Amino acid sequence: MAQAMSISLALLSGKSCSVELEPGLSIQELREIAQQRLNARISQLITADGRVLKEESYVGDSKIESGDVVTAILRQAAIVSNGSCNWRSATVVRHTDGSVTAWGNFACGGDIIGVQDQLHDVQRVVATYAAFAALRGDGSTVAWGEAESGGDSSEVQEQLVDVSSIRASGYAFAALRRDGKVVTWGAPDYGGDSSNVQSQLAKVTEIHATHGAFAAKCDDGRVVVWGKANYGGDSSAVANQLTHVQRICAGFFALTAVREDGQVITWGNADMEANCPRVQKLGHDVVDIQASHAAFCALLADGRAVTWGDEKYGGNCPLALTDLRSITANAYAFAAVTKAGRVIAWGNPFCGGDSSLVAEELYDVVEIQAAHYAFAALLADGGVVAWGDVEAGGSCGDVELRDIQELCASAQAFCALSSDGFVITWGRRDFGGDSSSVQEHLQDAKLFERLSTYG
Repeated sequence: MAQAMSISLALLSGKSCSVELEPGLSIQELREIAQQRLNARISQLITADGRVLKEESYVGDSKIESGDVVTAILRQAAIVSNGSCNWRSATVVRHTDGSVTAWGNFACGGDIIGVQDQLHDVQRVVATYAAFAALRGDGSTVAWGEAESGGDSSEVQEQLVDVSSIRASGYAFAALRRDGKVVTWGAPDYGGDSSNVQSQLAKVTEIHATHGAFAAKCDDGRVVVWGKANYGGDSSAVANQLTHVQRICAGFFALTAVREDGQVITWGNADMEANCPRVQKLGHDVVDIQASHAAFCALLADGRAVTWGDEKYGGNCPLALTDLRSITANAYAFAAVTKAGRVIAWGNPFCGGDSSLVAEELYDVVEIQAAHYAFAALLADGGVVAWGDVEAGGSCGDVELRDIQELCASAQAFCALSSDGFVITWGRRDFGGDSSSVQEHLQDAKLFERLSTYG
């Protein structure tokens, strides 16, 4: 019989406490203990070897040992916008206290008056093209915006209990419950209707979304897909290969799965498949995979990177990709940070795939954030450098960016938090680039969550 163990819970500030754990304790319960003992709002727990502990798992299965130090990450504020190129969008900020501020097109979620009393203790907000869904601390969800795009979850509301995560396609949502079941709503053909595969959706551990489909990974390594076939909703061509899957990465048009044996399987849009090997061997040392709309890039443990997919989207990099620390993707391009803090960019040059004009400014880069058509890099000295589509956030020369602590991106805009608490936005005003109407509500922001702009 497994015995209780003692570990330390620690904040990055150095504050810590010791706790006694039983193997049957869930990670969600451990996070709640951390919040009580450390008197802080905690979003994630991370082990000493860098693993994020999933809330649906248990202490006994997490490889935590007595004497370990588990780092508690403070809950951060976040900005997310919906819409894409249709000029109908709204923007939402989730504050550190769990409240929400919204602005933009009312029909797309810019008006939260109807759900304002429900938007408390919000942990995360995700967006389709015209709606939002919020996950609260008690596992319940709140949806608003255009009903046909997922803004109305009333038909499945009774099933939306004990939810651990939510994913969004272009016009539908999929919620993963802690019991491994999946609940979907929104446009049926975009994955809002999962009835055809519902019997297969058991013991699901994670969900991923393209623009028109969803993929669920089960605890036995199976993958279940549904939604539009040409967005990855049909995996029949590679079904016999999708076994013992360790991780999944979703692009706009296609999905990639990495198996335990290092094999990588790609499926989705037929045009993209013409540029992608369906099955390839990358080995066991894949650290991360990032996806543009129609290409993928895998970062290996030795700092090398491998690309595949449509060349116009960054699927064929002519540069030497070695000695890399991280990779970030937007819709049409990739940007990698080297271990020396420099940047290598490739893909569509007008969308950030060419950083030559700002190359001399890109030094001591801490991180890169991606909007759909531009990148922004945070430097160690608190400066920010942006490149790509100028109108979509690729130029920040009109705003003062000094002593910046955090960056985040919406679809076509960026947001920065300075050390004195000011929030600065730039990019397309319809995507959150103009926050002047809500500035008085943004001054309590503390930190921004690092978001993907693809749901």
